[in-house]
Amino acid sequence: MKRSSDYIKDRKWCLNQYVKLKKSVKQIGRETGLGINTIKRWFMFHGIEVIDRDDLKGHQKEKHHGWKGQRRINGYNYVYFPEHPNSGKAGYVSEHRMVASKMLKRKLTSEDVIHHKDGARTNNEKENLFPTDRSGHKKAATSLIEIGYELYKQGKIKLEGGVYEWI
Repeated sequence: MKRSSDYIKDRKWCLNQYVKLKKSVKQIGRETGLGINTIKRWFMFHGIEVIDRDDLKGHQKEKHHGWKGQRRINGYNYVYFPEHPNSGKAGYVSEHRMVASKMLKRKLTSEDVIHHKDGARTNNEKENLFPTDRSGHKKAATSLIEIGYELYKQGKIKLEGGVYEWI
């Protein structure tokens, strides 16, 4: 028999409770014994958008005026989601690895590398992510550099003040 807190891991159950039965995040929290933020993180993991914003008072960090539910380290977004299998000791998981984990439908290993196709570390749309390994990531980066050199040779870009620009 499932414990009430195990139901939150089931996407169909979450959709039924939140969308079909129109229960609020607070109601689901009371029924499962889970905190509001835990439920919201699971909803985010399941791809369920939380509409009701009146519940944002539960977590201490959210009481701070600057809290946005995430941090940025070395240009990458990290989301507070301690239940995620790839989260660190502080409970944060890098957003791009969380999205890739969902895309691949498995926990990522240390061998998995996620390449951002447009080079923007904060663009974590699944269309912009390319899950690979270290050698695949190096191959993608090297081929991008080679294309840049070819564009330079063709006279389509120039080096101006230490920055490459389109001509």
